[in-house]
Amino acid sequence: MEKKRLVIDLEETAHGILMQEARQRNMTLANYVRKALQLPLGRQGVRTDSAEIIRPAIEDVAGFFLTEGNASFQVWLPAGEGNTPFLVTPTPRLVKAAYVGAAEVRSGQLQHGQSVLRGQDHLLLLDVPHSYGPPLRAVRIFTRDASLVAPPNTATYGATTSKARYKWFEDLNWGKPGYLLTGLPNASDLWQIISCEPDPADRCTFTLSPVRLPHGLPTPDFTKISDPTLSAEAKQHWSNLEQAVVAHNAYGIVNSAASLSEALLQALLSSKHPHRSSLSELLDSLRKELDKGASAFSPLSYHIMQSVRVMHQSTQHPGRVVSVGRSIRPGLALTIAEGMIDVMTSIGLIQ
Repeated sequence: MEKKRLVIDLEETAHGILMQEARQRNMTLANYVRKALQLPLGRQGVRTDSAEIIRPAIEDVAGFFLTEGNASFQVWLPAGEGNTPFLVTPTPRLVKAAYVGAAEVRSGQLQHGQSVLRGQDHLLLLDVPHSYGPPLRAVRIFTRDASLVAPPNTATYGATTSKARYKWFEDLNWGKPGYLLTGLPNASDLWQIISCEPDPADRCTFTLSPVRLPHGLPTPDFTKISDPTLSAEAKQHWSNLEQAVVAHNAYGIVNSAASLSEALLQALLSSKHPHRSSLSELLDSLRKELDKGASAFSPLSYHIMQSVRVMHQSTQHPGRVVSVGRSIRPGLALTIAEGMIDVMTSIGLIQ
């Protein structure tokens, strides 16, 4: 009862104070309350210096400072009060990367990019929102920038602009494919740069497309091949194909797929062939088996391995590459790897 009386007394006191202020201003109580709600923060009982300070995000600045600790790092922006850097929280997700050109990717020679990932001159990627959907991603690229005045023991990074003279801009301008290498140096992911869009400050947003198999590589059961020699041979060729996929070696993928096709055909064709039979000869025999309606392989497998044969011929004869005016793209080579997975699934080596 006493608590209820106290509440009533407080309400009456507050009402009286408001009424008195309203009379002093020659206003009704209702109009006074409405006007009070529209007053500046200081007249509403709120300190004006308590308003939220909106600071720029890492996407909004020309550069930032990076400090590294024990299995951690911090990002500081040079835009604080009195030019004092302030800490960005939560810490942005930054990813190490290295640029590699089309020639390096086609040849599988990624040692330079892998060396950059291990060193101190790597790029940093910052994922930014985009409307393309997976598996594409949009990133800002930051590079080491010595022009920023940095606090002690920090590394400085600047946002890449379209006016900067970098190899990837040169390749884009000439219509050449370019790639970013991320991940661990010896087991890295490859991303193709498919577009570059500058904002009004010339800071570029790059759209990337993954160059990899979407579901990884399965583990075939080669013990289902009764001939132990051909079983071991097929297993070795599959291992070579796996290594070529991981290394983004387009020519290695095609060569391994061709050798794997020969081993599978030698093992599972009804009619036996000399060990030195070419892939073309083995596929001719498969076509005859399919025409008779009795084969371990499917018609789709036949067409996949024919594609492998044609691409393999182009890798063995550089003159044909010159005649067509292009070499094997990494994405096209990956379709060969996908195709060989389908072939082995159809003959029961992959579940």
